[in-house]
Amino acid sequence: WIHSYALDVYNSDGTPLTQSQIHAQLCRIRSQSWKTDKEPMGILTSEHRHTWGQAYNRLLQDRINKDSVRLIEKGLFTLCLDSPVMRISDEKYASRMAAQILHGGGTYSNSGNRWFDKTLQFVVGEDGSWGLLYEQATAEGPPIATLLDHILQFCKKPDTVRAPLVPLPMPKKLYFYIDPAIKWDIEMAKQNLDILINDLDITCFNFQRFGKEFPKKLRFSPNSFIQMAIQLAYYRSDAVSVQALHGQGIDRHLLGLKLQAIEEGLSIPRMFMDTAYGLATHWKLRTGQVPTNTDSVMCFGPLVPDGYAVCYNPQPDHVHFSVTAFNCCEDTNAEKLAVTLESTLQDLQDLLQPAV
Repeated sequence: WIHSYALDVYNSDGTPLTQSQIHAQLCRIRSQSWKTDKEPMGILTSEHRHTWGQAYNRLLQDRINKDSVRLIEKGLFTLCLDSPVMRISDEKYASRMAAQILHGGGTYSNSGNRWFDKTLQFVVGEDGSWGLLYEQATAEGPPIATLLDHILQFCKKPDTVRAPLVPLPMPKKLYFYIDPAIKWDIEMAKQNLDILINDLDITCFNFQRFGKEFPKKLRFSPNSFIQMAIQLAYYRSDAVSVQALHGQGIDRHLLGLKLQAIEEGLSIPRMFMDTAYGLATHWKLRTGQVPTNTDSVMCFGPLVPDGYAVCYNPQPDHVHFSVTAFNCCEDTNAEKLAVTLESTLQDLQDLLQPAV
């Protein structure tokens, strides 16, 4: 059951709502969200960009739809209040929750309760699980991690501001007019998203034998140490990482030249059609370190069908990992790589422990 509302978080005098006011407004939204079954409009945003763009134009031809979409787009963020999900073992809980945050678990679960175009989405489940989902075209992992740290620190401070006695207006319910064409778009989006979700294999685990302090004692960069442990095809030191972040990575420049040629209607240089260039840009192992001050981990999918994606958050005495792969490839398996990664880290510790 998908219902959308626009909730003003500022009073008419410009002061922000207190925590108790926001809680009261969310309770009002919840009390109004059990009445009728609605089409999951957010499912359209999961489609391929070109397909969603066409559906978007059709959707906005109706004034009611246009007003509702504009309110979603202008909002600070979206808050997704998810329905309960099936209970599983504690061992698989972290992986299941990562999947729920990332894609909602499928069209029969909470995938329709997302607006994937939104830069920032907060997802809260009935069992107390929660996370952040962000759109990478306009945001990067480290700023999102910093935001997460700030939020959790802020939550530790009690709200001492008393709520004014002035009653608040009911949050604005968003309506959509669904004609046969939009209905068809929604049904196609449901099918396509379920295919993608069923193809994605996610494994999260917490490596507890050591954290970033162990490689530091050996005068190793924790990031480089972990990169080696996940058997990268190449070794990237901190210096190279910094160069890439400052635009000195060769792949950034080459991609920029290719996109500029396309944008200006020029012939794409032959180099980009060369087999060697295709092999050099077929990233089978996508990795990322997103450190935070909390026990959390970021999760994203592989770049290619036969690839892996590994993200990690090193803490002083443990490391959180997420590993993803696609089920369509017989040569990749997220759980197998996770187990291998854990044993590799243990082997490295056993090898280097006498030197500490």
